[in-house]
Amino acid sequence: MNMLRLNQASHARLPAQLALNGTFEHTLRNNLGVSTTVQMLVLQCSHAVELTASSDQGHSCITLKRPACPERAARFIEGTINGVHTEATQPDEWDLVTEVESTLRRAVVMRQGTQQFTTDDDLDVEVISSPERTCIQVQDTRLCMALPTDPEAAYQQLHDLLQRFLSACRSTAQVA
Repeated sequence: MNMLRLNQASHARLPAQLALNGTFEHTLRNNLGVSTTVQMLVLQCSHAVELTASSDQGHSCITLKRPACPERAARFIEGTINGVHTEATQPDEWDLVTEVESTLRRAVVMRQGTQQFTTDDDLDVEVISSPERTCIQVQDTRLCMALPTDPEAAYQQLHDLLQRFLSACRSTAQVA
């Protein structure tokens, strides 16, 4: 089997990319000249780094504890593209990033699209992002805001407002 591999330039860029937030593009090639492109979304979370590799074949996600190992990231990207998942989140990494943190950080970094999650008490939450504003929605109740451009400040503001918004939604539901 002629596997697609990251080139040397991609390997050289991975350590710096794993310390940033954002989407990075890598080209993989094999010995027969076949190539494909993968987009790698990197999210700097509180206790780990979350990677999502996306291509025409689909996408996969992995959580890496800090410091994130570039070799593991490379194996993850190559495995995702080749359909051979040799690299996975380790048991001690499973709880490092909550679904809420991942969703909010994704909204802050991407600044487009709709992210969804369900709270422990079964509230369905949508986080709708655009470059201009971000909205949190539970059923027919929506809170919209402009976020700072700094990703960490934006995450903190969004997280704090989410907690207050959910508290208000819960209080309103109990009164009704």
